[in-house]
Amino acid sequence: KAFLAAHSADTGYLPACANLGSLAAHEGNPTWAVTILEECAATFPRSDTAHYNLGTALRLTGQAPRAEKELSEALRLAGTGALRPLALNELALLLIDSGRPAAAITLLEGAGPVAEGTVEGAVLEKTLGLACQGAGRAGDAAAALRRALDGPLPAAQRGVALSALGA
Repeated sequence: KAFLAAHSADTGYLPACANLGSLAAHEGNPTWAVTILEECAATFPRSDTAHYNLGTALRLTGQAPRAEKELSEALRLAGTGALRPLALNELALLLIDSGRPAAAITLLEGAGPVAEGTVEGAVLEKTLGLACQGAGRAGDAAAALRRALDGPLPAAQRGVALSALGA
């Protein structure tokens, strides 16, 4: 709390707070990460970044309902901004993991297009493929996964897509 209080007057500190919280979540200290990021989101309630990072930390700690709320807020606040595809993807993955692939499909299909040929677009196609697979829509899953693999899908995610295709 002292870290946050010392910087709360300066919005320039928000990226440091978000990065510190995300690092703590990924480095095995999720409780501390959630504490930092809750303070960050409370201090900057209109920040898509603060809500996104809190949502991802909550997802890592298995707090799905709270994660869904924060990621939905991040998506709402992001509008058409740069964080939109990240929040959209993270929320869709949460829905898939929560056994609601049909809701993930609805979210992704209703979100509008992401520019073809972009990393973000390829990642969202991969997630759509996973959602379709979870919903028993094998043909749609295969088509989305192939589109993802034809795009600039990052190497770390190519294995997931190939595995889902059964390749």
